Amino acid sequence: MKVKRFINIIKYFILIFIFLIFMIIIKGRGYELQDIYQKSLGDGWLMVYNYRKVNTSFRVDFGYGFLVITIIISVFIELMKAYICKLKLK
Repeated sequence: MKVKRFINIIKYFILIFIFLIFMIIIKGRGYELQDIYQKSLGDGWLMVYNYRKVNTSFRVDFGYGFLVITIIISVFIELMKAYICKLKLK
């Protein structure tokens, strides 16, 4: 049972990771259209992303905060799923 839960957490992690990268790239495109040259969410090792405009394109750097948020959301989803399933069985 614990191995299945761990596999589910990894599955959610990968899905959320891809979704968040996609959303941040869309947000970066919006920054580019607004002509913003630098924008950051977080600082230091808790940085989520750092957007910089470079010549005719943009660059997005991801930090450890991005991974921390993704792990927390993945574990939370798995725990909520287990809690809801337990309620349905009662």
